[in-house]
Amino acid sequence: MNIKNIIEKEYETVEERNIITQTNRSALTDLLFLYDRIKHAKDRTGLKNELYTDIHLEVYDKIGEKRINYSKNDIEEFCIIASEFDEQKNIGVFLTVLINEPYKKERVNEKEETEYHLLVSHYATPPIYIGLCNDGPIIHINGTVGTGLGRHMLNGKIHLQGDVKSKITNQNRGEMDLVGASMNGGIIVINGNAGDSVGHSMTGGSICVSGSVRFGTGSSMIKGTIFIQGSPGKEGVGNRMEGGIIYFNGVCPQKIGEEGKKGEIYHKNKLIWKDYRRTA
Repeated sequence: MNIKNIIEKEYETVEERNIITQTNRSALTDLLFLYDRIKHAKDRTGLKNELYTDIHLEVYDKIGEKRINYSKNDIEEFCIIASEFDEQKNIGVFLTVLINEPYKKERVNEKEETEYHLLVSHYATPPIYIGLCNDGPIIHINGTVGTGLGRHMLNGKIHLQGDVKSKITNQNRGEMDLVGASMNGGIIVINGNAGDSVGHSMTGGSICVSGSVRFGTGSSMIKGTIFIQGSPGKEGVGNRMEGGIIYFNGVCPQKIGEEGKKGEIYHKNKLIWKDYRRTA
């Protein structure tokens, strides 16, 4: 299936392309065209306290206005087909908005419509910000994803079968992955490695990683629980943490809880740091 041909066939004139929905088209085609129109919307996800991007606002507005009646299957099929776009900018946010919009408005009440399976293993570039502000649905992901998985998450569950591997870089720290950064609730389970800065500034919820983290586990966290089956990283574990609990089973770094105030850190179920100081 060629996405460009689908869109050009459905919209033969510029005037027609300004119309989001037509009764004789499928919901999947509507979603492909909508994404093609707004994928370059301004991305504000990196700004402090900016919970929603322009993608969120645009999609909520268009879907609400035009009543695109899409289903769980449409979203999952869209995720597979969208890899054919020349670039998949903002695809993770777009998918998350599609998943959460009917859930929030209670347009779909069936239990099976709150659980979604996204296949991203065929994407040339790992999609970023899947689960941004997720607020209830259960999202299963198969494949490698980029930065911001479950960032600002409020509720629900994200289950990743794969690794988190970001291409976003910071001059001082290198790659930034930020799984569950600033999350307030919900559960994130990763059957793989989670990159760096897992649970940064989280205020609630739980993160479970079967693999390892490079550095920064639980930095600046306020509340919540992080469990790392492997290594939590060589540095930055619990740095500046103000609460919450970190568990890990891998190699214990020499420094933990630097500049930390409150919280607990356990190594192999043994308490090794609590409230300002190392206990073991």
